[in-house]
Amino acid sequence: MADQTEATTVNIIQYDAQADDNRLDTAAIQKAIDSVSETGGTADIPAGTFDIAVHSSRNGMIMKSNVLLRMNADFLTVPTVIHCMETKSALTADISQNRI
Repeated sequence: MADQTEATTVNIIQYDAQADDNRLDTAAIQKAIDSVSETGGTADIPAGTFDIAVHSSRNGMIMKSNVLLRMNADFLTVPTVIHCMETKSALTADISQNRI
């Protein structure tokens, strides 16, 4: 990752992602990832459920070098869920089980 003095932290909410609204947040999360990839940094995902689209004919989200995707720090009381709309599966961060 880039020098810590250059690293940036953004929140996906800054890019119009909204938790628990049943709207796709794919573009907003991707914009947050893209915005910190050049200098290095962190894209924070707060508590709640965020919906992303995963299609066989199109990409979902693309992780990039120098980016840390960090989910809500208070996992034990309020989880962060990434819900994949096409597959009906979800990626849930659960640190109580040390797994994602």
